[in-house]
Amino acid sequence: MNYTIKILGDPASSQSPDTALRFCYALTEAKHSIDLVFFYHVGAHTANSFAVPTANASAIVHAWSEFAHATQTRLGVCIQSALHCGVLDNHNAKQYQTTAANLAAGFAISGLGEFTESLLKTDRFIVFGD
Repeated sequence: MNYTIKILGDPASSQSPDTALRFCYALTEAKHSIDLVFFYHVGAHTANSFAVPTANASAIVHAWSEFAHATQTRLGVCIQSALHCGVLDNHNAKQYQTTAANLAAGFAISGLGEFTESLLKTDRFIVFGD
């Protein structure tokens, strides 16, 4: 089976990014494939490399980066959601004249078109968060 995953929850206030990560590892261990993990709405905070985990929180940003590297899975962050959450790649950091980009390693800015294409070619679509 081939999956598209969408994550809607903010890692600071929701378990959905962490639960989705565990689910994605289980999929790959069961030899399923993941075409795209798409971070939407406040889920875009998951891609913020400037996020510092507190004593009670996991290092979810780094964990997703490691997953992407280990499995070669695409991690897409909705451009509009990223901008709303203050997550910028190098291109957007220059465009909006900020001092630094903060898109974490392994993540890429993408649009709803890429998300829709992924939905059309996968067998299953799973959403984490509300």
